[in-house]
Amino acid sequence: MTSRPASAMSAALDAELKQQEDEETQNYFECVGDRIDTDKGTRLALIDAESGDRFKSIRAKFQRLDELP
Repeated sequence: MTSRPASAMSAALDAELKQQEDEETQNYFECVGDRIDTDKGTRLALIDAESGDRFKSIRAKFQRLDELP
């Protein structure tokens, strides 16, 4: 196994994480949502706008408005 300086390993890890993040952002769907109020609180049912598939779970990434391009 070759030894790399810590800064090179850190840069390689940063590049790998950036690539994963870029791939994840390409997997967005246009969704329509239904707000459902229940006695246990409010939930959101998301449906793929094209296929009509319902999502059982979602993963969201939030970005500050002042960081938008």
